[in-house]
Amino acid sequence: MSLATRTKALVGNVVGYGFLLLALVAAGYGVYALGAFAFAGLGADAVVGAMFAFGFALFCLVMGVYVRKAVAGTVLPLDVDTDTWRLTMFRGGQG
Repeated sequence: MSLATRTKALVGNVVGYGFLLLALVAAGYGVYALGAFAFAGLGADAVVGAMFAFGFALFCLVMGVYVRKAVAGTVLPLDVDTDTWRLTMFRGGQG
């Protein structure tokens, strides 16, 4: 394994795990915002904070998993299910 490959894998792992850590922190903040919403009553800042936090957590989770899979070389190709026979069978045989 060459130095460039090892460096690419190391940087990819750090970035991937960084995204996953950001997802964990954002989800924790979202739970905190919902707790503030439950205890302090309805407030625009808590609602918007929870919506933003959970959306950001989902984004970071998807990006972290994708980067980790890309570094490992296990990302599915985009044209995995474009075979016309499979599409025809999925539609019930209607050609």
